[in-house]
Amino acid sequence: MWEVIKFAYKYGIVIIADEVYQNNVYGSHKFVSFKKAVCTVEDPYKHVSLVSFNSISKGYTGECGVRGGYMEFHNFDKDVLAQIHKIRDACSVNAAGSIAVAVLCNPPSYENCSKETADQFFKERDTILSRLAKKAQMTVQVLNQCKNIECPDIGGAMYAFPRVNLPQSVLDLAKKADQEPSEYFCREMLEATGIITVPGSGFGQNPDTYHFRICLLYTSDAADE
Repeated sequence: MWEVIKFAYKYGIVIIADEVYQNNVYGSHKFVSFKKAVCTVEDPYKHVSLVSFNSISKGYTGECGVRGGYMEFHNFDKDVLAQIHKIRDACSVNAAGSIAVAVLCNPPSYENCSKETADQFFKERDTILSRLAKKAQMTVQVLNQCKNIECPDIGGAMYAFPRVNLPQSVLDLAKKADQEPSEYFCREMLEATGIITVPGSGFGQNPDTYHFRICLLYTSDAADE
């Protein structure tokens, strides 16, 4: 992270940190915010501009339809912030989204609500995160049992990003169809199995490598199948 910060400072780039999966961290992995990294790097790099994002649409809440989130601006000029505030004030915010974001920022605890409410919140949160962690582990195991597929451990979020080793015959078919090979693979998998995946070409994969992204939010029945 410090290398990214130093690079951004050197070339005057604003860092945009999408941290919506900060609670979805599995195994021995730990979440470290970019703001913490910026505040602990040496001068002059700690003065780089940073925008951090969080949302109720992701994480363990997954309330995509409520439409709520927030941005934090760090190390921005006051005149720039004034323009941001103008944009904010010009946009109407729905009540449900505002309430949900308030709960996201200040979740139930034994200090701010009843023991019954806090117990229920912690139970539901921990159950969701535990299920996602188990699905992440199982997904890696299943994918690595497939021929020509390699999947690294999933450290967080809700996705696997396995590499698929495509034979030359498939590369030739993709070229004939005028499609990028990972896109061709994903389309063929959809036709053959009904499983929807996202081509790795949209995520900056290395040259001559092919990947797909698959979501972990399948049901328990689908997992058994």
